[in-house]
Amino acid sequence: MRSTIKLILLFLIFITSCSRKTEEVNETIIARVADKTISKNELIRRAEYTIRPIWCRNDNYIHQKIVLNSLIAEKIMALEAGPADELMQNSEVQAYLKGRKEQAMRQVHFNKTAVQQVKLSDKDLNTAYKMAERTYSVRMIPINNDELAQRIREDLKENKTTFDALLDEFTAATEHEIEEQKIDLNTPVDDAIYKALFMNDVTDEQVIGPLNTDKNQNVLIKVNGWIRNPVIGETRANQVEKDVRELTTEVLSRDIYAAWVAELMHGKKIQFNPETFEKFVEIIGPDYFKSSKDRENAFNKKFWNKDNNEMYLNDNAAKLEQILDKTLLTVDGETWTVRRFEEEVKVHPLVFRNRKMAKSEFSNEFRMAVADLIRDKYITADAYDKGFDENPLVERNVNMWEDNLLALYQRQKFLKDIPSNNETPYQLVTSYFDPYLDSLRQKYADQIFIDTDQFEKIKLTAVDMFVIQRNVPFPVVVPEFPQLTTHNRLDYGNKMEGQPK
Repeated sequence: MRSTIKLILLFLIFITSCSRKTEEVNETIIARVADKTISKNELIRRAEYTIRPIWCRNDNYIHQKIVLNSLIAEKIMALEAGPADELMQNSEVQAYLKGRKEQAMRQVHFNKTAVQQVKLSDKDLNTAYKMAERTYSVRMIPINNDELAQRIREDLKENKTTFDALLDEFTAATEHEIEEQKIDLNTPVDDAIYKALFMNDVTDEQVIGPLNTDKNQNVLIKVNGWIRNPVIGETRANQVEKDVRELTTEVLSRDIYAAWVAELMHGKKIQFNPETFEKFVEIIGPDYFKSSKDRENAFNKKFWNKDNNEMYLNDNAAKLEQILDKTLLTVDGETWTVRRFEEEVKVHPLVFRNRKMAKSEFSNEFRMAVADLIRDKYITADAYDKGFDENPLVERNVNMWEDNLLALYQRQKFLKDIPSNNETPYQLVTSYFDPYLDSLRQKYADQIFIDTDQFEKIKLTAVDMFVIQRNVPFPVVVPEFPQLTTHNRLDYGNKMEGQPK
């Protein structure tokens, strides 16, 4: 008997990954290095979405120039590596960049298909503005069974039970006390909870739900009260208005996209081959419960050929070899062997909905992750049909990651010729990379253009942030900041005048 999953039920978790809309704007180019460019948006994101080194972390103009020089240095290093560099010929690097491109395509797809279709009514906004001043005190009972959730919903409606009675039952059954939680506009919550608390009029002691959440669970909520935090001052009022518009747009756009994806996936299903599936899970399962350090070491050996003279070979390779050409699953009659699946995962790493699963839960969580991968494959195909692979934001995103990889690879090659004396990152940059980059800036001087007028309008924050997206194959939004130079002057290249933006 073959196990079956209907794909129409498996898109909801994807929608939560689109936590911020993709802005389609005309890019302002701050710097050009040969055929490579750095836009204003890219500079800001590279500086603010990851942690900068101590020598350019502040918000003064000197540190801001080091930030720009570091990004220009990255482009120069990428040029030194060259487009035909052996790294770019690596099949896994090619798969990684393809995966990055397709993830960006799906985000553009979401923006065009859903975000741009949202029409906010005055009623939605007025209610949301009023609720935005509240900090709620709530208790929430998790309910993992859909049938039980429906029965509780009916019993509450018919006054056959109360929240307090259910709370006592839950506490007795689980020996777990449910603490009161505080929820305000900035608390990360599921869309269903946000809509219930901030897009509807809520009364004191109100019982809400059970609500179905994006984790495929249900939650019953009781509002024990709230504190009102009045919005005071024009600046604060403008910020709250902006936040409410953005959050409400996000929630409504995910509803729109959910409906679109449901239509796309209607009738499609996966059939797993039980024998091969169980064997595959038995082989790969233990890898998913390794420590993060073990996974990092394995990645470094495999991706950078680090600490060994031969490419890292997975310990499971021999076991997998025996089942590579066996059918793992079929999707609407199309056969996927284990080999085919392994190739797909290189482009779209699996995303597990439950990151804190027990080992006994791995098999089911793995099924869900595979289903999400296949759902994304259908969305990606539609994105290609719509030409989103040629969208300028997609192309810029791919170029950013490709240049970063090339620069890192060139950096590794440069370091091989340097005797290691356990220098700090700062010492390494000032002793070796600063002189090296000085010579490269001279080498590429006639190909470097900087729009100092536009650059001086930028104001960077000094707040450390590391931004990730939820529930996507590649959660890190921008590459790690390039630690290549401490140069703090714009005394090279040419002034960009009349360059296309």
